[in-house]
Amino acid sequence: MPKDIPQPVNPPSGRQNQVERRQPNEPLSGSKKVKNQNHSRQNNGEG
Repeated sequence: MPKDIPQPVNPPSGRQNQVERRQPNEPLSGSKKVKNQNHSRQNNGEG
């Protein structure tokens, strides 16, 4: 019985971790691109 409990608990926990990591990565990459573009535009205007 102890073997049956860890098996079902491991798969859902692993899937949840992957989904959580993918969600923050997508917005972070987009926000970083926007910030980089804004900074580059400001620097070009000053130059």
